Amino acid sequence: MNAGIVRTLATLEEVVTTSLGLVRVTLPAGHEDARGELRAAPARATTRAYASPGGGPVAYARFATFTGKDLAIGNALAVGHPHAGVPLLGIDLVSVTTDAITVVGDASLVVPRGALFDAQLGALARAHARREPLPPAGPLPPFCAAFFSEHHVFTRYCPSNPAGRVTGEAAERALVGLARAWLDAIALSRGERVDSSAVARVQDAYLEAHRNDPLLFGPLARAFGREWAVGYIEETLFPRSASTADVPRASRLGADTHAVRQEAVT
Repeated sequence: MNAGIVRTLATLEEVVTTSLGLVRVTLPAGHEDARGELRAAPARATTRAYASPGGGPVAYARFATFTGKDLAIGNALAVGHPHAGVPLLGIDLVSVTTDAITVVGDASLVVPRGALFDAQLGALARAHARREPLPPAGPLPPFCAAFFSEHHVFTRYCPSNPAGRVTGEAAERALVGLARAWLDAIALSRGERVDSSAVARVQDAYLEAHRNDPLLFGPLARAFGREWAVGYIEETLFPRSASTADVPRASRLGADTHAVRQEAVT
C-alpha cells in the first residue's frame, strides 16, 4: 500500500520537476523529514519543495508523504506566480485502511473566463479524452468541488485484488496524463496578459480551503504535535501565500480555523 503511493508520487515529482527544470527550495526546520508516533506505531512525514529558477512560472511545487500504521498519504501541490496564470495542480493518494486507495487530482484553472481559460481547459479535456475509464469514487469533498474542473481524476481501488491492481495502474497513468496536461496549460499561458490580482484571489481561496480541511490537522497533530502540525500546514503543506514574488506573505491563524483544529485533534 505505502509503496504504491510513494512510487506514484515519485513518478509525478519526476515528471513535473524535470519537465520544468525546477530547483529545490529549503523548507522550514523540521518539515523535510519528521518522525513521530501514531496509534502506538512509528509515523513519518517527508516533504520536498521546488520552484522555477530565474522567475519562471512555478512559484512553489511540493511533494509530501505521510505514513503510519494503516495509513499512507501522498500529496502534490504546484502553484504558479499569479502573473503567469498557471493552473493549480493538486493531487492526493490516500489510504486509511489496509486495502483501499483513493486517488484525486486536478489542474484547477485560476484565470478568469476568456481565451486563455478556454485554451487551458481544452488541454485538460484532451487529456481526459485519452484517459482509461476509472470507477468513480463518489462526490468530491466540498473543498475540492468548489475549485476542480470537470476533467479531474477521482477514483478508488483495492490493490490486493487483480482488478484493483489494474485500476491502480490506470489511475497512475491518469495522474501522469493530468500532470502533462498541466504542463501544456503552462505553455499556453506564456506571453499572455493575466489579471494577477484575480489569479491571486483564486489561489488564496484554494489554499485556505485545503488548510481548513477538518480531517487534515488531527492526524498530523497526533503524530507530530500541535505546534508542528500548525506550522507545517501553514508554511509548507498549503502555504498562506505560495508566491512571495507577487503576493505579500502572511502567517496567521484565524479564530475559526484554530477552533476547528483544536476540535479535530481531541
